[in-house]
Amino acid sequence: MDAAGVCTSDDSTSFEDLAIYGTTAVIAMGLSIILAMQLDGVSRRFLSPTSLRAKRRREYRYAVEQGNEYTALMIRQHVGGGKGLYDPKTESVVWA
Repeated sequence: MDAAGVCTSDDSTSFEDLAIYGTTAVIAMGLSIILAMQLDGVSRRFLSPTSLRAKRRREYRYAVEQGNEYTALMIRQHVGGGKGLYDPKTESVVWA
């Protein structure tokens, strides 16, 4: 502010800064809501029983698929001679 009490552009926050802060706040809130909905306790309060059951089935299916992929990789590494000797480039010929 100058001596007369008038705000100058140097003293105040610009509109662009406010827009950036507002956008950042909205994005942070959106991400927080998405993360909170991943928690089972929060999902139980907001989702219908059928939606909650479908959500759990997707989560379990994903966990089983990841476990199967990890186990297959460990078997392939073992058959291929161990972690140090395993070459994924030759794997496609053997397992195709």
